[in-house]
Amino acid sequence: MAGKKGVLALLYTFLASLAVVIFFWLVGIPLENFTPEKIVLVIVISVLIGVILILNLSKFLKKHGYGIQQMHLVLEEKMAANDKDFIFRLQRLIFLHIMTIGFIGALIFVHGEITAAIIDFISLFAFIFALSPIFFNLAAILFVLPLHFYGVVRGKNILGSGFFVFWTRASILVTLFVLVARMLAAQLEYPETLHFLKILLNTFKNSETFWNMLNMSLLNILFGIAGIQVLQNRRFIYLIPIFTLNLSTNL
Repeated sequence: MAGKKGVLALLYTFLASLAVVIFFWLVGIPLENFTPEKIVLVIVISVLIGVILILNLSKFLKKHGYGIQQMHLVLEEKMAANDKDFIFRLQRLIFLHIMTIGFIGALIFVHGEITAAIIDFISLFAFIFALSPIFFNLAAILFVLPLHFYGVVRGKNILGSGFFVFWTRASILVTLFVLVARMLAAQLEYPETLHFLKILLNTFKNSETFWNMLNMSLLNILFGIAGIQVLQNRRFIYLIPIFTLNLSTNL
């Protein structure tokens, strides 16, 4: 049967992803939360996300000149050709959609209704985004500067100006978000049941945390601008990223 290996590979990807989701549901959520009403709601959400997955798979395959009906045949062909990039991207697309079902499903089982689940789901990612100045600082110290100086030694331009432009714009966006989160934390009342929203707002009610995040965000903007200037051969600007990192690591 043509495409049999492709069908098995797709089935394995779906079942493995679902197994991860169900495992974390059973481990992290009390059994009494799995009521019939919540299960039906999760099934409805799963069907909607499944439709979105089919549309995204169709778009992905169309870029490679195939239709959704040929997916199992294409996958078998790519497996035979050892096209690891195509296989990885296809499996990642499926995995991410099923993980979305897992996250939203978990929140529904915890909160019991879709609005609170969506708010808490968004709050989780907002919390991660609000703490991204820490990740930016670590990335600057562990990756950006070492890569840049390696490029200088090798006579190559590893990190182009586009990278530092993106870094600067992203840091500006994060800075604005930190300010908004602080204002919301000071003004917004929230139900105790919204766990991640509570964590986000309580974090930014703390003045020390807020000022640390804001200072790191501003320093990340300065670091991005310095990177752009360095690539324009303004050598004295090297002092700025060094000064920036020294400050940020002492916050």
